Amino acid sequence: MLCVRIGPRKPPNRLSTFPRVDLLLRRFARACKEAIPRAALRLVRRLELGVVGRNLRDGIMVGVAAGLVGAALFAGFEYFQRLLLEELAGYVPLRADGETFAAGEGVHHFRPWLLLILPALGGLASGFISRLAPETRGGGGDAMIEAFHHHGGLIRRRVIWVKSLTSMFTLGTGGAGGREGPTMQIGGALGGLVGRWLRVSHRERRVLMVAGVAAGMSAVFRCPLGSALLAVEVLYKDGFESEALIPSVLASVVSYSVIISIFGESTLFARVPRFPFVPAHLPLFGLLALLIAAAAVLVLAFAPLSNDLKLAIGGSRWVRRPPRSQ
Repeated sequence: MLCVRIGPRKPPNRLSTFPRVDLLLRRFARACKEAIPRAALRLVRRLELGVVGRNLRDGIMVGVAAGLVGAALFAGFEYFQRLLLEELAGYVPLRADGETFAAGEGVHHFRPWLLLILPALGGLASGFISRLAPETRGGGGDAMIEAFHHHGGLIRRRVIWVKSLTSMFTLGTGGAGGREGPTMQIGGALGGLVGRWLRVSHRERRVLMVAGVAAGMSAVFRCPLGSALLAVEVLYKDGFESEALIPSVLASVVSYSVIISIFGESTLFARVPRFPFVPAHLPLFGLLALLIAAAAVLVLAFAPLSNDLKLAIGGSRWVRRPPRSQ
C-alpha cells in the first residue's frame, strides 16, 4: 500500500548529504562560541597585569629616586642650619629628637646681630639663584599644583637642584618658610622626570608626579601613609586623585625605606612628661584658640598688602616674591 504525505514539502538540507562536514561545522561553531570569550578574558587579564606591573615598576623607581634626593635634601637642610645658624650666629634652634644627627656640640658664642643679617643674605642668595628657574620662586606647593592641572605633570629638570639650593639658603639662614612646599615641588619634578624617561602616557605621567610628591614628603618627614594621603588630596579643594593613591602609597613606602637605610630608624619625638588634666583650664585653651585664629586672619590680611608694597617699591623681580598664581 502506498502512503502519500500531504503538506508543504520540507526543503532539503544540503549539509545533510555530508554528515561529516555538518558535524565538523557544528563542533567548530561550538568551539568558537566557547573559546572566543575565554580568549578575550585571558587578553583582558594580561592587559590588567601589564598595567599593574607598570605601576609597580614606576612607583618603585619614583620611590628610590625620591628617597635618595630626599636624603640629600634633608642632610643639606640640617648642615646648612648647623653651619650658619649654630656655628656662625650661635643660635641653636629647637629640633625634634630624631633629627639631631647634624646638631652641633659644645657651647656656641651667641651673636644676635647676625640673626638680623643672615636671613637677608639668605633671601638675596635664594632670589639670585631662582633666576635660573623662575617657577621656583615662592613656596613650591602652588607651582606643583599648577603643573599638575595645566602642564600635564611636567616640571623642568633644573627645578630639582635650583629649588634645593634656594630652600637650603632660605631655611639654613633662618628665613621664614618650611620644608613642605620645596619638598612637594622637588618630588613632583622627580616623578615627572621618571615619567618622561619611561615615555609613559599623559595620564600616567600625572600619576607619577603625584607619587613623587608623596615620596618626597615621606623621605623628609618620615610619614609614608600621611604623605600619600596629603599628595592625593592637596590637588583639589573638595576631593582627591583616587587613581594616584596606590602608586603614592607604594612610592612613599619605598622612599621611607631608602632614607631609614641611610640615616637609621629612630623615634622622631622624645617622650614628654605627663601633664595633669585640669577642667578649669579649658576656657583658657579656648581663649588661646581664638587669639591664634585672630592672629592668623591678620597675617593673611596683611600678606597681600606687603606684596603690593614690594611691587610698588620696584627693583629687580628676583628680589620680590611673585604674586600667588590663581
